[in-house]
Amino acid sequence: MGSVFIRSLFNLLAVAVCGLSMTTAYASTRTTLESQMVSLSKQVEEALTSDPRVKGQSVVLGKFVGEGEATGANFDLRIEQSLRGNLGAVLKEKGTFTLAGSYLFAGSDDPAMPNAKVLVVTAQIKNDRGKSMVELTVEINDTDSIIQVLGLTASIPDGPKVKFEERNEATQKAQEKPAFDTIG
Repeated sequence: MGSVFIRSLFNLLAVAVCGLSMTTAYASTRTTLESQMVSLSKQVEEALTSDPRVKGQSVVLGKFVGEGEATGANFDLRIEQSLRGNLGAVLKEKGTFTLAGSYLFAGSDDPAMPNAKVLVVTAQIKNDRGKSMVELTVEINDTDSIIQVLGLTASIPDGPKVKFEERNEATQKAQEKPAFDTIG
C-alpha cells in the first residue's frame, strides 16, 4: 500500500512539474512511419537469425497493401521502398520465403490511448505455399505520418500546447469525412 501511494505521489509530482498528463507523456513518444519501418526491419532481421521456422532462409520482398480505411491509399511502394532500403542485403532476388504484408487505420492496442486510431503495419514472412510463418506488427501514432499515408487533406491543430488526443481526433474526423470526394 505504501509503495502504491509513493508511486502515485511521484506520478502526480511529475505531472505537476512537467505539466503533462500520462497520455500526453506517452504521445510525446511519436512513432513515425520511418522510425517504425526501421523497427520492423530489425524485427525481420531478428526473426531471420533466431526464429527456427525461418532462420537462415532466403527472403524476397513481396507486396504491402492497404486494407480497411487504408484501401486505395496507394502507399504500398513507399513501405516496400523503406523496407528494401533498411533490409539491404537481407533481401534476395530469389528465395524460399516472401516478406509481404498490409497496413490499415485502426484502433491502437495501447491502453494509454483507448480512443486513438493509428496506422498498423503488419509484415508476414510466408513460405512457398503462402503460409505465414512469422507475423510482425508495428503501430504508427504520428498524425503527420498517418495523414501522409492515408492521403488526407486536413488542417490538424498544431503547436506545443496541442495534445496528442486533439490531433488524433482531428485526423480521425478527416478520414471519416474528407474535405473532397474521391472517385473509386
